[in-house]
Amino acid sequence: MRCRRHVPRVTVLPRRSWVKCKLKSTLRIFLVVILITILLPLLPAAPVFADSSHTWTTKADFDAGVLTNVDTSYSPGDVLLAVTIDTGTGAFDFLDVDDTTTTDWRKAAVVLTSAAGQNRVYVNTASGPFYATDEVLIIQMKGTGAGKWETRHVQSVETEHLVLTENMENTYYANPGDTYNKAQVIMVPQFKDVTVKNGGVLTCDAWNGSTGGIVFFRSTGTVTVEPGGRIDVSGKGFAGGAGGYGGSGGQGGHGGAGGYDYGKHHATAGGVSGTGGTGGGGGCGACWAGADGALKGYDGNGGGLGNTGTGPAGGPSDQGGMNGSVNNLSLLQLGSGGGGGSGGQGGYGGGGTGGGGEGDLGNGYDGDPGATGGTGGTGGAGGQGAGAIIICAEAIIIQGNVVAAGWSGSTGSTGSNGHNPHSTADSGDGGQGSFVCGGGGGGGGAGSQGGYGGKGGCGGAAGTIWFAADSITLGNSLVRAFGGAGLAGGGGGGGGDGAIFGIGGDTLEWCTGHDGSSGPKGPSGPTGATGRTGASGKIRLDYVTVSGSTSPSPSYASGLYVASGTIASDVLDTGIDNTPWQDLDWLETIPASTDITFEVRASNTSFTKDNNTIPWISVGGTSPVTSGLPSGRYMQWRATLTYTNSFNTPVLHEVTVEYTNAPVVETDTATSIGESSATLNGDLVSFYPASSASVSFEWGITSGSYS
Repeated sequence: MRCRRHVPRVTVLPRRSWVKCKLKSTLRIFLVVILITILLPLLPAAPVFADSSHTWTTKADFDAGVLTNVDTSYSPGDVLLAVTIDTGTGAFDFLDVDDTTTTDWRKAAVVLTSAAGQNRVYVNTASGPFYATDEVLIIQMKGTGAGKWETRHVQSVETEHLVLTENMENTYYANPGDTYNKAQVIMVPQFKDVTVKNGGVLTCDAWNGSTGGIVFFRSTGTVTVEPGGRIDVSGKGFAGGAGGYGGSGGQGGHGGAGGYDYGKHHATAGGVSGTGGTGGGGGCGACWAGADGALKGYDGNGGGLGNTGTGPAGGPSDQGGMNGSVNNLSLLQLGSGGGGGSGGQGGYGGGGTGGGGEGDLGNGYDGDPGATGGTGGTGGAGGQGAGAIIICAEAIIIQGNVVAAGWSGSTGSTGSNGHNPHSTADSGDGGQGSFVCGGGGGGGGAGSQGGYGGKGGCGGAAGTIWFAADSITLGNSLVRAFGGAGLAGGGGGGGGDGAIFGIGGDTLEWCTGHDGSSGPKGPSGPTGATGRTGASGKIRLDYVTVSGSTSPSPSYASGLYVASGTIASDVLDTGIDNTPWQDLDWLETIPASTDITFEVRASNTSFTKDNNTIPWISVGGTSPVTSGLPSGRYMQWRATLTYTNSFNTPVLHEVTVEYTNAPVVETDTATSIGESSATLNGDLVSFYPASSASVSFEWGITSGSYS
């Protein structure tokens, strides 16, 4: 019988092990005893397998992976969603403002319609000037698509247009002679830190019908407005409307006709606007009595309404300025100017003098027409609207003021006084009488009305403010966008004097006709109405952290976190094929509306951390994961961070994987054990961990028997 060596089964071995057995050719039973005696001390009670783990917990650990839309710098050692903010290049260095400084020193009007889907915008390039790599704001200021805007970078500058690095999303309308459509291009400065010091004012040129009205810059550092400093675009927007002209005064009423033809035609009333004076009574006796001067005639013609306010981009007459921006500023407009106040209505004319009564020896005299009413006052001009402010920075600290206010309108002017009447000789006098009686004198007409006061000009609308920064410190209502006040209307003009009465006709002996009474003074014109206040502006804040308040409150606020991001770990090499992945465990902070989910993959073939061919296996978002995990020498995990609220981000603090290592042993070809001697050879080629290495052998008899 020959004894044959079997392949050994090994758990762990810390070093190369050579086992040699030399057997003397004696009795077979002694061979087995000797072998057992030699090998027994080396055998463990049972095979030993080693559990191992690997943990990712530092910034360096996470940065070694593949990061997409996540960030490890906000809280080193943690993974958060990235913040979406473009703070620019800082190419313009630091800016300190201690006097009045503008940011829009390079700008130009769009001169030809520039179409969406194209990378050319037509401007007078010399008026910028512009240079390759410039970032530019393109915005439709008025007309079709007013408020649409975007930013692009300049690739090259040609004679009549800028070539952009990307196609435009919007069409910008403008053509020679077109007063309705206006668009402009403004270079966006790229600063580092910006500091507006005490007495400093950071602003822009006012909108002039072609360019201006917008402060827009980026800062890679901190924008600080110190106490006494100011970023101000008040009154930099659209112009207010002009005030309307006052209406002309109404014409006076006609004079009454004198009586004649022996009582067949009595004296008539004068036309009046107010109440005419009462005519004097006829003289006593059996003759043809003089008719009364008019008790009430007809109104004089009132003055017409004043012309409505006008002006480019001003609000309609008597309307406060408006801000047409939408809340999230995807459409961005300057504040419109306030409407001009309407001109005051002209006052109505005075009443005419009544005609004199007929005497028995003569006809009564005709009355004079009434006086013209006062002219209405001119309406006040509307206030100028405000411009826009857009700042993107790492941090914004406001200790001074940031203001985008509309200007107040102007006061309406006072209406003029009603005109005084002009009396001719014998106006409204009664006719002469004989021994019996003379005609009564006509009554004086009422005075004319004073002109109405012009309405006050309306306030311009506030502008637009947009801050985007990781950290924003606002102070207490230091950031303001309020409309301008409408101012008071003008006072009404004073009323004109009443007309003088007619004198009663004389007689030879008995009764003289009575005199008429004087007309009353005309009324004053009403005071013009106060103009309306301009509309408040729009304020948008994008941030990670914010403190303080604005006036008005923000119309839109948004967090800066991206909606989704991933981190794929570096690839872990366990050193052993088919290593089973036993456990995936992680530590996280999950605010409301956020989540973290995991995927894993493994292979016996080496692969890179950004490999696109080896499939991922989803294992959900509940830690720990102990089932459904793959096996393989090379292992990798990937976490996906998401939110449904842009103000919150999930935080991944730590990830640990646990796996089991089985050592691998290679042996030479089995060697038969002869009757005289035999050698057993084994080579441990991999193991983990070294400290727990051990070897076990199994032996048996392939043929024959022993006792």
